[in-house]
Amino acid sequence: MLGVVEMATLIFFVGAIIFLAWLFGSDHSKPESPYKYEAKNEPPQLPPLNYDVEPEPMSDEEYFLSRRGTGEIYDTYDRLCYVIQNSKSTAKRLAACEESYEILPAFVRANLRDFGNIPNSIPCRDYGVEMYMRQGEWAKARSAIEKCAAAGVYDDDGQEMYDYLERYQQAAQAALSFLEKNPGYLQRNLYKALPEVDRDCLKKFARSSQLIRKEPQGNTNRLYVE
Repeated sequence: MLGVVEMATLIFFVGAIIFLAWLFGSDHSKPESPYKYEAKNEPPQLPPLNYDVEPEPMSDEEYFLSRRGTGEIYDTYDRLCYVIQNSKSTAKRLAACEESYEILPAFVRANLRDFGNIPNSIPCRDYGVEMYMRQGEWAKARSAIEKCAAAGVYDDDGQEMYDYLERYQQAAQAALSFLEKNPGYLQRNLYKALPEVDRDCLKKFARSSQLIRKEPQGNTNRLYVE
């Protein structure tokens, strides 16, 4: 039977072995950050709020960014995109574009923070400007480009779109002036009648502008100012 000294020695050695096993076999790194992704493309989970601290007033943009863990900015943006891409009402689509422009800076910042990039498709940028151009609302088209450029969704600060808007507006105004003097002019002959304007922009205007009315005539149309 072990004496007191032997028992104490045995306990000491067993304790030392257990301690060394814990010391060299455990991960003593810092706790994992709460900003982790549950899935590859899911927004990170934020730590709980400290309700002992009175929050300071936030701007709309700061509010959207603060909600990135809940997906609210993404849900709002996706809802607006659905209207822009699927509604049959131009008015509703443009209203959704205008709402999108308001949250676009916050959406871009949230994406850069959460995913490191922004989507290739930005419906309010890709559709909004074009719809305003079709209606001849040049100032609103320019404003849409400015808002998109300010949000950082153009590679060239919107310069290409500004140039395109300028050429399209010139073609549209030239065509409208010509058609007011020549109502019912055949669409297929319009391009020869206005050789000084951008041909591609003139074709797009004649094909999709809401400023003119078309009446079928053989394999072409007669054009009238609406």
